Amino acid sequence: MFGPPGTGKTLIARAVANETASNFYLINGPEIMSMFPGESESKLRVAFDTAQRHAPAIIFIDEVDSIAPNRDKVSDFDHLQTPT
Repeated sequence: MFGPPGTGKTLIARAVANETASNFYLINGPEIMSMFPGESESKLRVAFDTAQRHAPAIIFIDEVDSIAPNRDKVSDFDHLQTPT
């Protein structure tokens, strides 16, 4: 889901978790970011391991744009072609 803040994205995700009797885990993107190599990945791994142990579960990453690159930008890899 995407949209401006305050439009109910998190509320909808919580409602889906409630209706499906799933555990709900909210991860705030900026909170998992770290300047130390591997620490952000470790935090995500712990979150996913916890959710797996308490399945069924929904993990909702809020403000994912803070941890994921902007896909609108063209990268060098976008111009690579696969061999035919």
